[in-house]
Amino acid sequence: MMKASICLFAVLVVALSKSDLLTGETKINAPVTSIDNDSSVPTHCDGTLIKEILLKQDMSQALLLTNFNVLQVMTDVQRLKKEIRHLNKENVDLRNQLTPLLNKSSDPREPIAFYAYFSNDFKSMPKGSTFVFDVVETNLGNGYNKATGIFTAPSSGLYAFTWTVQAAGKHVVQPINSNSQYGEINAALMQNGAVKGVIVADTETKYDMDTATAFVVLETKVGDQFQIAVSEWDGQGDIYSNNSNGRTSFSGFRVS
Repeated sequence: MMKASICLFAVLVVALSKSDLLTGETKINAPVTSIDNDSSVPTHCDGTLIKEILLKQDMSQALLLTNFNVLQVMTDVQRLKKEIRHLNKENVDLRNQLTPLLNKSSDPREPIAFYAYFSNDFKSMPKGSTFVFDVVETNLGNGYNKATGIFTAPSSGLYAFTWTVQAAGKHVVQPINSNSQYGEINAALMQNGAVKGVIVADTETKYDMDTATAFVVLETKVGDQFQIAVSEWDGQGDIYSNNSNGRTSFSGFRVS
């Protein structure tokens, strides 16, 4: 009688080992109604059979737990992949922002100098306009931006700047038969939006020309921005920038 009870317990354990541990549902292929009438149930068993049944149960539970762990790992991997993509995008954005600064010289021993001018003659500009010198001959330190006309100091120090404007004295009629205007313009050196020096080129008679040049020395911090702008009134007429009449230009360099 004792052996039959042990065998019945063993059979129940095998049946329960087929439970779905993840859902909590128990699935038993067939109910045990009678030990004597079920030929698949041994009429006697020993310790070896019990150990084998318990081992199978442990292996089944271990397999289910392993599957659960694999699913958890896969979920974590997907989450980490998403975070990596986000970090990569942030890295690209930061690199794009820092590249212009990294390309600029920050070593005080490296020379910093630029020289740029207008490629052609041009019409005078309204107040507040920035001169965008589009031809760059020298740009040591990569501080000058020909797309904006702005020089950004790559490092702190003492800087010297000079700029030249050539006003044209040719007759300008706009519209035809209206009052004539000759070349006249003021040009200021701006440091972070503040005026640091001003020149005026003004022609008074037909076919006259007038050139103005300035030179200033300024204490500068890294990142300071410099540009030439029309500061006081709207300009008028034409401005020269050619090899025959002179170039309208902007240049600067670090002294120390």
